[in-house]
Amino acid sequence: MSEDTPKIIVGIDYGTTYSGISYVTSNAKSTDQIEIINSWPGSDEVPTRISYSAENPGHKSDKWGFTVSSSSISYSWTKLLLDGNTTLTEFDDPSLRDLFGQGMMRLPHHKTASQVCSDYMKALQEHMVQTLCKKFGNRLYDTTPIDLFLTVPAIWSDAAKNATREAARLAGFANRSFDTVTIISEPEAAALAALKPHLEINSLDPLQTGELVLICDCGGGTVDITTYRILSTAPVLEFEELNGVIGTGGKCGSTYIDRNFNCWMTKTFGAAYASLPPKRRGPGSAFMKSFEAAKRAFGSASAGQDDVEIDHLNMNAPLGPNYDPDEATVSLTWSQMKSFFDPVINEIIRLVGSQVDAANDAGHAISRIILVGGFGNSDYLNERMSVWCNQLSGNAAVVRGAAIRGLEGLCPKTRLACRHYGYSHSIFFCPGIDSESHSYVDQFSGAKMCRGRISWEVYKGQVIDAKTETSFELGLTCGRNEIPRGVVTLFACSRDSPPDHRSNLAAEKIGEVHVCFSSRDFEFADKRFNVSMGEDIYSLQVSVKMNMNAEEGVLSFKTFAYGKPAGDTTINYEQIEAGIPVQRP
Repeated sequence: MSEDTPKIIVGIDYGTTYSGISYVTSNAKSTDQIEIINSWPGSDEVPTRISYSAENPGHKSDKWGFTVSSSSISYSWTKLLLDGNTTLTEFDDPSLRDLFGQGMMRLPHHKTASQVCSDYMKALQEHMVQTLCKKFGNRLYDTTPIDLFLTVPAIWSDAAKNATREAARLAGFANRSFDTVTIISEPEAAALAALKPHLEINSLDPLQTGELVLICDCGGGTVDITTYRILSTAPVLEFEELNGVIGTGGKCGSTYIDRNFNCWMTKTFGAAYASLPPKRRGPGSAFMKSFEAAKRAFGSASAGQDDVEIDHLNMNAPLGPNYDPDEATVSLTWSQMKSFFDPVINEIIRLVGSQVDAANDAGHAISRIILVGGFGNSDYLNERMSVWCNQLSGNAAVVRGAAIRGLEGLCPKTRLACRHYGYSHSIFFCPGIDSESHSYVDQFSGAKMCRGRISWEVYKGQVIDAKTETSFELGLTCGRNEIPRGVVTLFACSRDSPPDHRSNLAAEKIGEVHVCFSSRDFEFADKRFNVSMGEDIYSLQVSVKMNMNAEEGVLSFKTFAYGKPAGDTTINYEQIEAGIPVQRP
């Protein structure tokens, strides 16, 4: 199909706790035409939860989102298991597990994390198809290409990005030859949604060229922070990640307010509360829905807010200042409610402050801070942030930004590498430096070599643009009748100073790039007669080029031999669940 063929652009915000879908046609005249699916009960988002009929007697089919009952065996936060850099202990707070149940960060016996994520996304995909067919008609949907833009956390590993993309494909997204899937970071999508309103002619607070804008994406499980420089506002928005200031984040999303509330309830009412089954007090219960409504409405004491009442909780507790058994309500003072929010907001302010300080240390002054994400709508969070700084403004949905990316093709001109990238190879052995256990003799040159040394080709904090490529040099030796397969083992390191050898635990294996050659690739290879083997052997020098900023949002590779394209190149990512103490019920 030609580039002028009309398309349907879909944005998917696949979140830790909630997910959303947006869409727009490629011939739309304005981003105002972007629609967010809001057919969920009173919300633009749907819980990221799934339950399987095989584990829930009486269920005729698998359930997802709002259809998952609080009494079901279900699974949530599974997305976090896609990233091998996320350890379970970071989220394994007993009070979170008590509140969200045994399905949080756990897997069914018969499923991997990728499969559970794909099953959930399959339900999203079917709902999207139903919505689009209702909007455009079955015939038009069947013949119209879909460009899907799927958001992931900014700090996601490359394996996790690829796993998310493959899970989406397995779920049915882009299952037609003319459909595409592109991965974009959540802060980038948030930036697009947040910045666009400030480009309008009648904007009360228009963006200015040269401004530095900090985007704070406050989700359910995590908070991501990135700072951008505005390069141009007309005729189109151009921006870049601020050089020298690497994005940051933390586990301080809005669900930690739920955790603090759950701890208070357990401490205040003891077994009367703690012994209640999940269907009475867990996610999806009428009680927690009431608390969620109170949490969203919570604001300043100066606004004259009264005490907060949370209803729908029948428990064996006597009448007291915090509980009315006749009305089944829990009463909270404004100060008590505030105590659930403050530890979470304090951590968000600390993270934002560290980003502001990093910018100041680099000689830059941030002029605007924009809160986005579900928790970014909190009145109390906005008030606390406004007291802390006077640059606060705006709010926007990440899922809307994903559609903007597809409609207008906007993305940062430059990004910063959030980790080092390199590859393992052999170099001449250095006595006194290299370990004998890593040594061998090269059969082509006869030289003593050291295997497993890492050459770091991209450095943490390095500016990356659309043309950024790096080359991994590979030397292959083979006999006359051999057609070798080249393998480049990729590594990353999140520390400021990366190690020299792959045996160091700080070297994180990304995966292996495999290159399958043909006989024509050896046209210019060096040849030498090997006496001990009694035959000619060949030495082929190849360059594996890695694109750090591919349009699809994942790493891409091409191989060249003596300046010409050579071989077929694929990457096999390291098993992403390896090293994670995945718990199964």
